[in-house]
Amino acid sequence: MSKQLCYGHYRAVQVAETITLFATGFHLTSGFRTYFEPLRMPNTYALYHDTPNGLVSQMVTPFAVQIQYHSKQTIEKVDIIDAKGSHSVKVEQTSTEMLAVDAKGGGDALPWSTGEEGGKMPPAAEDPRTLVIRRWEATGYSTTFNFEEALRNAISSLPASPPPYPDALLAVQVTSIGAEMGGIAGLNRLVVQIVASLG
Repeated sequence: MSKQLCYGHYRAVQVAETITLFATGFHLTSGFRTYFEPLRMPNTYALYHDTPNGLVSQMVTPFAVQIQYHSKQTIEKVDIIDAKGSHSVKVEQTSTEMLAVDAKGGGDALPWSTGEEGGKMPPAAEDPRTLVIRRWEATGYSTTFNFEEALRNAISSLPASPPPYPDALLAVQVTSIGAEMGGIAGLNRLVVQIVASLG
C-alpha cells in the first residue's frame, strides 16, 4: 500500500474539552484505509488513505473516519490538508445542556437534542465526551486464508481507546473480503476490511 492524501467532506464539533473531527466520502474501489494524521501546526490535520494492493472489489465504497483531541480552550476552526488543498472547518460548539443520551443508538449523527419537544430540555449526561460516536476502519490479513484469523487481526489493529462506559459494545461489520497475491513482495494472503463503532 502507498500513502496518499485523500479527499472528503468535513465536520468538527466541540463538546466540553473534546474536539471531534469527522470525514466522510467515497472510494472507487474497496481496500483503502482512510485516517487523519495530526500535523505540526495546532488544530491542523491531514486526511490520508493507504491505497490497496492486489485484488479489490470494483465497487464504490463509502468511508467515515474521525479523530478526537482535547483542548481546554474554545476552538473556532480546524485546518485540514487533503488532496484538494487546504480547508478551514468551523468547529460547532455544543453545550452540555444541549446534549441527551441516545438510548436507542443508531445513525451516524451526533446524538444531541434541541429540547424543543414539550418545551423541556432532556437531562444532560454526566460526561458529554461519552456521547461522541466513535467509528473506525481497519484491515486484517491471514497468510493461511483463514477468515477468523484475518478478522481478529483487523480487530486487533483498531485504535486502543478505553470504552466510555463499562457496558460499551463494540460492533464490527465486515465491509469487504478479498485477497492479495503476487507483486514484488510475493503476497499471498486473505484481506478482510471492517468498520467498527462503539455503541
